[in-house]
Amino acid sequence: MSNARKILIIDDDDELRESLSEQLTLHEEFDTMLAATASDGLKQARSGHVDLVLQDVGGWWVDDIAIANSPLLGGVVARAITPEAVAEPGGTAVFRIKVANVGDFEDDVGFALQPPPGWAAGIGANLSTLQDYQDKVVRLGPDAEANLLLVFAVSVNETRGSRHPVAVTAVSRTNASLASTFNTVTIINDPLGLSGLMRYLFLFIIVFAVIVVIAVVIDAVKKQKGVYRRW
Repeated sequence: MSNARKILIIDDDDELRESLSEQLTLHEEFDTMLAATASDGLKQARSGHVDLVLQDVGGWWVDDIAIANSPLLGGVVARAITPEAVAEPGGTAVFRIKVANVGDFEDDVGFALQPPPGWAAGIGANLSTLQDYQDKVVRLGPDAEANLLLVFAVSVNETRGSRHPVAVTAVSRTNASLASTFNTVTIINDPLGLSGLMRYLFLFIIVFAVIVVIAVVIDAVKKQKGVYRRW
């Protein structure tokens, strides 16, 4: 039956699975493969050519991979586990990120981002293995994922209390259309809340100046009317 069409049947009902297989194998043009779970079905689908997948109602999902009638394709998913980080001027902001290969083949994943002026960015499995983000490449097998650190070296001139959003894209090196973007925000530490006061400093100066002018005018009017006693 070398020319037979191979059909993968996935169902957790043993009797139904066997019954479908028996019915199909009555015809010489069909050959069947059986699986009780999506995980087993996915393994069999990868181990050999399959012309058609018959699945239980509602479909089967394994780690973001759908077993369907069409071939499985490549895919990259990335997100920030910690999307915000606080850093001192001249210090470092550390983010925990996760990158996953949700495709059906091994892939190399790189990174694209634009650090703020005067900043540097590195990515690695830990602080001792950081590489410049432009050079970092993660090799991931099918359904594999990597937990990484994204570290920004912050400029010493940053204003306390300022916020710096940076979009980060994980992109396949074999197919640039396979990409996933997430956002990070670095907050420059402001323990005394002085940045908030600085925002209102100009307004405070104006109000104070107005009060002084009003006081001077009132004093002048009182002098003209002889309100003050002469001692």
